[in-house]
Amino acid sequence: MLFRSKRSRNPLRKNKEEKPVKIGFSLFFSFLLAVVTPAAYMVGDSYHQGYLNAFGINSDNFPIAAVDVYVLSYHTVGLFLISFGGFSAKLLEIVSSPPGFYWVLLGFFSVVASIYWLIKLSKNRKIAVDSLSRIKTFVSWMHWKNNDFTKSVGIVGFASYGIFLIIYVVIVSALLWWLLPLSAFKKGEEVAKEKIKTYEENGCVYNKKTSWNNCFSVIDSNGKVVHEGVLIGVSENEIAIYKEGTSLVFHKKSDYVLRRNRKVL
Repeated sequence: MLFRSKRSRNPLRKNKEEKPVKIGFSLFFSFLLAVVTPAAYMVGDSYHQGYLNAFGINSDNFPIAAVDVYVLSYHTVGLFLISFGGFSAKLLEIVSSPPGFYWVLLGFFSVVASIYWLIKLSKNRKIAVDSLSRIKTFVSWMHWKNNDFTKSVGIVGFASYGIFLIIYVVIVSALLWWLLPLSAFKKGEEVAKEKIKTYEENGCVYNKKTSWNNCFSVIDSNGKVVHEGVLIGVSENEIAIYKEGTSLVFHKKSDYVLRRNRKVL
């Protein structure tokens, strides 16, 4: 045919335009996955270490699978969000009720008054024509196109700015990279300390909401309770329990049974 319809050409052009977009998205997704995956593992592992550390237990004695580490990471992020939500709610309560509300209004109107004053000052300010002309001449002379010294300063300054920017990005990235697992470690400690506090104040008690006891019992083949307390962790060969102000780590025998009682309503 002598004529080609526009419809036959558009798909080719569209594919050429979409191809770079798809490649860019794939590279971004791959980069994001490469960063998020180890970060999530560090968060989950740090939470696990912090939790056991609060009980005085070495995390090497109770290793967990990689799948469980990522589950802990998801759980930890959820706890962070809950904590942030609680903090935001308290902050909102403070600023929405006296005297916090009055301080917010005072700060708001102070900023408004300051900006209003600056605007009025700029409008009322008169600069002589000759002074303005001198300023324009000086600025033109200092421009890098007309002044080799300014050009040299600009090149060195731009290069220095780039170096300092790289250093700044590296420092901020390093802080964020290590602050996240450190926060997860502290969050694990916080959760464990809360369990210890509840146990030391009330002993083995039933939760009013779930009706489950906060303690686990280790029972042998004869039905005798060997240990009873807050369960810290269970590995392939060992069991760790916190009771009477002490963390106990003992060998897990084949006839041992872990039991947790629930209050029947």
